[in-house]
Amino acid sequence: MTDANTMSADDLSNQITQHGGADDGGDKDTDTTNADATNGAGGDKGTTTADGGEADGGNVIWPEDWRSRMSGGDDKVAEELGRYAEPGLVGPALVEAKNKIRSADVRTPFPDEASDDDKAEWREKNGVPAEAAGYFEKLPEGVTVGDEDKAGMDKLAAAMHAEHAPPSTVHAAMGAYYQHVEDVEAERAEMDAADKKSTDDELHELYGPDFRRNMNDLTAWVESGGDEVKEAVLKARMPDGTPLGSYPPYIKFMIKEMRGINPLVTVPGLGGGDPALALSDEIAKIEKFIQTNNKEYRTDKTMQARYLTLIQARDNPKRQTARA
Repeated sequence: MTDANTMSADDLSNQITQHGGADDGGDKDTDTTNADATNGAGGDKGTTTADGGEADGGNVIWPEDWRSRMSGGDDKVAEELGRYAEPGLVGPALVEAKNKIRSADVRTPFPDEASDDDKAEWREKNGVPAEAAGYFEKLPEGVTVGDEDKAGMDKLAAAMHAEHAPPSTVHAAMGAYYQHVEDVEAERAEMDAADKKSTDDELHELYGPDFRRNMNDLTAWVESGGDEVKEAVLKARMPDGTPLGSYPPYIKFMIKEMRGINPLVTVPGLGGGDPALALSDEIAKIEKFIQTNNKEYRTDKTMQARYLTLIQARDNPKRQTARA
């Protein structure tokens, strides 16, 4: 028979689980004495005895040293049990802890010193691709790695594979990067629109009714340099990110230089491309009309004025007045 003072942890645990079941055969005299003492002190009938047994009435009084008994003399266990007000709270906590452990995603460490086959088996069990390139398979919706990002993303994948990261982690990193890029581009677009409006307002005030003509002439002049020159100018930005085409001092300087270097652009209607070639073609067209329809030409004042403007621009372009 087990004495109440030397009760094992298992015995006490069973009593805790049962919340004080039938008497386990402990010292009857002690139980009776404690129960009588409790009742004699005015306690309710049915109070449980000191060893955890339950008398009539269902009330439980746990021994004061229940933590020491349950810990089996292990101070660390007793300290942990100190978190609970009574033994009846330990059981549910134990079950909850076991459930958490069972449901947790617990991975064994990568076997660095193991064979290649064991490493491959570990990766397969843990959902890590065999090669870094595997991270680019089944990318989440909205994530597309473009050619301009391929080199950088290859380095990211290699670094993540060296750390044995699961695809979900790598895909999250990729998604965060592209979200950042999208946010920056959206913010930049808003700033570009604001810069353009501010520049147009300033140049409108400066050039008045000649604003649109000056801008069209400047565009045609830049286009005459070819697609590469045009792309370089359109995509150029200031150190602070402002588009070069939205920087008023640059636009004013370019218009002034354009008028001085190539006054032919002051002739309206020549369109884009090479203005000298356009000028020559239009002169030839009018001269042919003069030869075949001279009478009609003599009565067409608009054509005569146009022809004079073209001839002056061709023969003496520096006489054109720069408008800037």
